[in-house]
Amino acid sequence: MNLDVIYQAIAKAKSHEVATHQLEVLVEKHLPVIHPLIELPNDEPAKALVEFISDYIDYVPALMEAVDEGARIAGIEDHVKPLLNIASAYFESPPETLVSEHGLHAIMDEAYLAHRLIEEVNDVYLANAGMPLIPMDTVMANVIVHNLIGEPFANELDAIVHQAVQQMMIKEKVYVDNHFQIHLDNRKKHELVDTWPCFTENSNVSVGLKGAATKNPEPVD
Repeated sequence: MNLDVIYQAIAKAKSHEVATHQLEVLVEKHLPVIHPLIELPNDEPAKALVEFISDYIDYVPALMEAVDEGARIAGIEDHVKPLLNIASAYFESPPETLVSEHGLHAIMDEAYLAHRLIEEVNDVYLANAGMPLIPMDTVMANVIVHNLIGEPFANELDAIVHQAVQQMMIKEKVYVDNHFQIHLDNRKKHELVDTWPCFTENSNVSVGLKGAATKNPEPVD
């Protein structure tokens, strides 16, 4: 897992957006066809959505670092590390189909894959421990970005996640290891103080159900 490469990629993408406003222009163009599941503010909706995407991308290395540290403490590195390495590798070497894209628009795909992999790590840990590995809920944010990326590509990214998680299940015996049980007992004795809120709670962008079945999602491209 190479966080330096991810930080550099994010910094480069944000600089590109500052210089070109490429993503904001694309979002503005696609506002009329953005899935009604995505609720935007009436005031400067394109700007709000770009800020949401930028924050979503910014969270990636911090989440990966938190998951990596949590896995180390729990003694489940062998279970979690392969997924983090997949996310890191995707930032370092994106698919050839994305090489022509630049800035936040391009890196949104890499961020989505990383967020989805972390979501799955959290879900598997929750199923075995009764609590999340990191107290962060990105499910609704991932729903929003899935719709922004559009199908079929977002589904292809989900398929990568599904395949990786299936391979990860082979190592799920770590959750019955004595070290993990001791770790879990210690966690249960202490309340989680540094909880992270649902990602969308701090954003002007949210998920609603009104009209969600009346229009097909359109990718921002």
